[in-house]
Formats: sequence, C-alpha cells, structure tokens
Amino acid sequence: MPPKPAPRLFQYISNKSRKPPPAATSAAPSASHDGPASDADADAGEVYRIVTSAATPSAMESALAASAVPLSSPLLDAVMRRFRFAHGDPLRALSLLSLAADRGGVAPSPYAIDTALYVLGRARRFPHMWDLLATTRRICPDAVTSRTAMIVLGRVAKVCSVHETVASFRRLARMFHAVDPACLFNALLRTLCQEKSMSDARNVFHALKYDFRVNRHTFNILLSGWKSAEDAEAFVAEMRELGVEPDLVTYNSLIDCHCKNRDVEKAYKLLDEMREKDISPDIITYTSLIGGLGLIGQPDKARDLLKEMHELGLCHRYGKVGQALELWSDMVSNRFGSFTLVSDVLFDLLCDEGKLEEVERCFCQMVEFGQKPSNVAFRRIKILMQVAKQEESIARLTEKMAQFGRLAPEDCQRVHSVESRTSNGDTADAGLPRAA
Repeated sequence: MPPKPAPRLFQYISNKSRKPPPAATSAAPSASHDGPASDADADAGEVYRIVTSAATPSAMESALAASAVPLSSPLLDAVMRRFRFAHGDPLRALSLLSLAADRGGVAPSPYAIDTALYVLGRARRFPHMWDLLATTRRICPDAVTSRTAMIVLGRVAKVCSVHETVASFRRLARMFHAVDPACLFNALLRTLCQEKSMSDARNVFHALKYDFRVNRHTFNILLSGWKSAEDAEAFVAEMRELGVEPDLVTYNSLIDCHCKNRDVEKAYKLLDEMREKDISPDIITYTSLIGGLGLIGQPDKARDLLKEMHELGLCHRYGKVGQALELWSDMVSNRFGSFTLVSDVLFDLLCDEGKLEEVERCFCQMVEFGQKPSNVAFRRIKILMQVAKQEESIARLTEKMAQFGRLAPEDCQRVHSVESRTSNGDTADAGLPRAA
C-alpha cells in the first residue's frame, strides 16, 4: 500500500461562485510608474496579483512557479497585509497559505494567521475561520495568542449577539488550553466594550468573574467609559476587595470620570493619592484635569498644569511628529491606509505639541475622505482648543463630526465660555499655548 500522505496545513479553497479579476498588468504597480520600490514590495505585489487573478488552483501554482518569486514567511506577511487593506478575496488568501505550506514547506507566521482570520471574519466566512483555527491548533498551536482571540471575537461580535460572542469565547477556551484563560477573558471583555456596549461587558464580567482569575487589566478595561463617578468608585472598591490595587490606568479612568462630572476637587485628591503611592501622572492625567478645569472655567489653573507638563517633558515625543505627518501626507496623497488607526496616534502627537492648526487640517482631511475620527480623539482636541480659546475651530470640528450621525450628549454641549478679560481689562488667556 502507498504511504499515507502527510496532513495538509490548509485545504485549498476555490471560490467558484466568484469570477477572478482580469490579470491586468496594471494591478501590480511598477517602479517605473510609482517610483522605486523595494524588492520585497515588488515580490508581494506580484504574488498578490497572481493569487487574485488565477482562474484555477493549478494556474495559480504554475504562475507562481514561473514568477520565480521564492515563498517565505515575510513574503506571506506582506501579501496577507495586501489582502487586508485591499479587501481581497479571503478564500484566495487561504489558498495561498495552503500552497505555501503544502508545496513550499513554509509555515505561516502568527501575523499571517491572524490576518487570514481577520479577512475571513470580515467576509463572514465563519466556518472557514473556525476550520483555520482548528488546523492551527493541530499544526502550530503556539501561533494563537490573546491577539488572535481579539480578532476572532471582534469579527463575531460585529454581526452576532452578545450570547453568540460569549459562546465563541468558550469555544476558543476549549480549543486552546495553553493560552492564559485570564487573557482570553480580558479579550472577551475588551471586544464587548468596543463592539457592543460597556453595559454588556460589565454584565458578562459579573456573570463570569468567579469562573476566571481576574487581574488589574480586567478592571481597567471595564473602568473606561463610566459616566457615574459613584459607580466608578464602587467598582474600584470591588477591585480592592479582590486584592487588586489600582495603577496609573485605574487612576486616570477615575480622574477622567470626576473631571467630566465637573468634580475637579475630587480629581485633585486622586492626583495627591497617586503621588503618595509613587505613581507619576502622565499626559492622560494632565489632559483630563485640564479638560475639567475648562468645564468649570478656571483657565489660570489650566495654564499652571500646562506649564508643569512642559517642565516634566510630557509635551514632547522625541521628534516623531514629523514622521507621523509624513506618513499621513503619503496616505492622503495615495488615498490608501488605515486612517482611523493612524489618526488616533497622529492627533495624540500633535495635541501634545500644541499644534492645533495641524490637528484641524488633518481632521478635516479625514472627514473629506468619509472617515470618522474617533470620539476619544475628538474630545481631546476639543478640550485643548477650549483651553486655547479656539471656539470657532471647535464649532467647525463639531459640525463635521455631526455628519457621521448623532453626537453623544457631552459632545453636543456648548463649550464653556471662559472669561476673556479680567476685572482690569487684561486678557485672561495670556500665556496659553497657541497652535504651532
């Protein structure tokens, strides 16, 4: 009898219901048209073109062999990245992984597996997604991490109920015993916070908290977004009862909650408590306090905090602003890239440097492309513009955010108008940092 064939890493999938795109040479940008590109980028582009245009599995294999591009793990990563951002057919991505493993002996990296899971889930190919996970467990279980769980649960939560998301979490826990159950539980809670609601996440936490070993990270996930300061304080008290002491992230969440409720005095008491415990405040701590002072109309204290931030070196990010703006300019020129992800980092850097004019320009560019800035970024920008008395800019950005639907109540509130002149007629905003 012939020997039994070795188990294949992935099954070749042919999507017969979908016609492949024409194999046009323009699909792969060349160095002569778009400037010099690295060999790795050129190889990734060529492989992506072949995989997405091949009519049959054998045609794809023959074309890849004729291209003389050697398959490798870094190349698979680059091609998977193209499948993600170019919204390529996820079944063809799965086919490439199959061919690389079965013909070339190239095992996919954790990044390639996570990306394949992401594009499969995005296309709602959940049976294929679970098949890929099952194969991964059998062949390379170490490739599955808490990030993998976040991707899988995030795709499920996008279109399924909370109950189905929790069921998927339990299925993951049964499949991968080597992954820390606490990390999986935290991944579930973070997914529910992002894709469902904070209320759903907290309900699941209270239902399952005795089944898993919770830690500080668990509580910090659930602390974000509290509107009631009393509820937030009670949650931290429960945290301490379970033997978990608060850290910088915990204090930042509490301070932000009190500042949004205009209880800046309580926020300052928490700041003193932090320092007593040798926990140094960071940029988030100061930003929350400045926002709270702006809400109650105390610009002098806000200026003092801004001065303290500069003295501590919290307003500088080691020259990364220029690099971030260069990346943003490339994305705008090519109209390609993850605007939401990059914008959060860019706005954070620009706000730290006080470059509010650049913030507004990039914000408007993003909206022009139909991309919605995150609510967190919008609120931070609004707070700093309020301190700098740029009310017209706030009005413009608020109007643009309203294009994406109804704003949260706190985003609709009229910005507190600080007194522009003191009793002797001097301007009250002297010394405030202006947009660079």
